Amino acid sequence: MEEMEEVLYENSVYSIRRVPGNNKGYGIVAASKIPKGTRILAEAPLIRLPREVGSKYHARVSIAAKLSKFPPEYGKGYRELCNAYPDDDKEVAIALTNALPLGPKSSDSGVFLQASRFNHSCLPNAQETWNENLDKLTVHACVDIEEGQEITINYLKKLACRKDRQQALEDNCRFRCVCSLCSASVAERRSSDKRQEEIQKLYNEVTSTMARHLDPLGNLHKIQRMRELMSNEGIRDHEDREVQFADLRCTETFPCFNDLPGEHEASTEFFEPTDAFNCTPKKIWVLLGDVLEVDEGEGGDLQVTIEDKNWKMVPVLIRASEFGQTFDRSTVKTGSTIVIPFPVKDENMPGIPGVVIDKPNGFKMLPKELEDLLLLSDRVKYYSSLADGKRRCHGCNKESDSQLVCRGCFFFQYCNESCPKKDHEPDCKLLRQPDFRDLFRLNHNLEDYSRLAPGQPSRECVVI
Repeated sequence: MEEMEEVLYENSVYSIRRVPGNNKGYGIVAASKIPKGTRILAEAPLIRLPREVGSKYHARVSIAAKLSKFPPEYGKGYRELCNAYPDDDKEVAIALTNALPLGPKSSDSGVFLQASRFNHSCLPNAQETWNENLDKLTVHACVDIEEGQEITINYLKKLACRKDRQQALEDNCRFRCVCSLCSASVAERRSSDKRQEEIQKLYNEVTSTMARHLDPLGNLHKIQRMRELMSNEGIRDHEDREVQFADLRCTETFPCFNDLPGEHEASTEFFEPTDAFNCTPKKIWVLLGDVLEVDEGEGGDLQVTIEDKNWKMVPVLIRASEFGQTFDRSTVKTGSTIVIPFPVKDENMPGIPGVVIDKPNGFKMLPKELEDLLLLSDRVKYYSSLADGKRRCHGCNKESDSQLVCRGCFFFQYCNESCPKKDHEPDCKLLRQPDFRDLFRLNHNLEDYSRLAPGQPSRECVVI
């Protein structure tokens, strides 16, 4: 029993000690409660190696040369790391067992004296990231981690069914995973496999450059589905920051017309190059406008006049003549708000510059005036934002750190079921609608989409 409590290292946040279960050996355990979002560790690699090691002889020589530059205790610490390949040369085998990638695009990997001690779980409570600014590997808590709880990361970089996960871990890491997900009942594992496979399929679709351009709004619906699946699966490292809802007054995500890039302008604020001749959006931006006037143009196109957040009149040409008979023209009407993702200024429009929409999925119409949407955004921001770790009750306006969430919209929270909700129903009704909900769940960073906090709306406004 005393041997199991042996501690190699300890600080105020975590300790490296023997952990029970499946011959894990050492692991990293929380020395005190670690709140969600806390940076647990930031560590530079002891040695760096190319991911493709080449011959084992050259790898052994390279590792020995690197270790010789450190005091003896560092070499001792390296040789005490886990070795999943006991039949191979020890130094090389330890590197193969413990090396972690130094970023998704890096050709190098690193071996760490401490970070290499994190054990694997298919449902980890922490996430590792290579921080290029620090030139270190950082590990952050995905959830609140209690004192004495083992801190785990996910060795696998892609979602997969249990069979494929087990095979990948056995092939690359030489162990069989017995985490809570892999040890679940047969029925639970089957449901999990379906979710994991669908999430990976959706991820492949939404990260396609072609999909971003051809069907941006369809992408948002797929992202919403991913969030719901990830929530049901218990995947924690995708969640958004504490303030998770879009602020429609934010000019970074929702710029006015004058701040849009030109049609042929390679703005580094909005685009990043993919090669010498092409570029792709580096973030999402959306133009919001009140529809003031709608006219039938030549050939069946729609000539729309909108007013943006700065009360600027902007002409919008909707090439409805090319959309086919499935396009419902009646949705484009005054008193509504038009939502245009990835808009650019078209300088070739007759009269003054405007925006051209040439795809039916290149915009959305919301049956609400822009001013009403901005006021709704203000309420969402006021009641959903954290203030000293607390949120405001949408019923009585009191602040609390333990609120009950509305299961109708998942945007507003309450102290308890007795708080008045008469003013909540109109907002809840709007936010239950997919188009409104997706707008308020937008995030300016494309890579953050899959990490946004999920929410599965229901048909009624109740409190849990």
